[in-house]
Amino acid sequence: HWESKVPYGTSEGLKGAHRPCRYCKRRKRSRIISDLAAFARALVDEKIRLGYYAVPFKEKEHREWIGLLGQDHRVLSRVFDFVSPMLYHRMLGKPVRYIGEYVRYLNNFTIEARILPIIQVKDMPDDLPDELSLEDIEEVMQEALTPPSIGVALFTWDHVIEKGKVEGIKKILKGVG
Repeated sequence: HWESKVPYGTSEGLKGAHRPCRYCKRRKRSRIISDLAAFARALVDEKIRLGYYAVPFKEKEHREWIGLLGQDHRVLSRVFDFVSPMLYHRMLGKPVRYIGEYVRYLNNFTIEARILPIIQVKDMPDDLPDELSLEDIEEVMQEALTPPSIGVALFTWDHVIEKGKVEGIKKILKGVG
């Protein structure tokens, strides 16, 4: 549960993550996850594309998170068709340029998977006042669409409706399409 009020990137940054216990401490989570993904891939028609959500951390800053989360992009990108980093820049306290920077960073590790970033359309968590304007969202969307990105996903359409941003988002989407 990385989306919390706990400062991202601190030792508490993965609040609620399952810490190694006597049953799993000798097991490699990234291998377990990639094996499960490969099993699912074998069950799904090859025309169907599979992807996974990625917690946006950098290996050199949080090497231990690979083992804790099981998100080794080098391994997972061989199984999945795309990866969707959850680039909620405002929640993470990052500038807009962080989105494109992270997409380019992740592209170095995703051998076969393509990158479809997810952006926020309102300020989060829910107890914060929403000050994310349509102009801000348009800027964020443009940044998220910068290659090597293959597109952009919104988190979430419910948020768009809840905050009365439907018409504005429609205009933005038509402008980038």
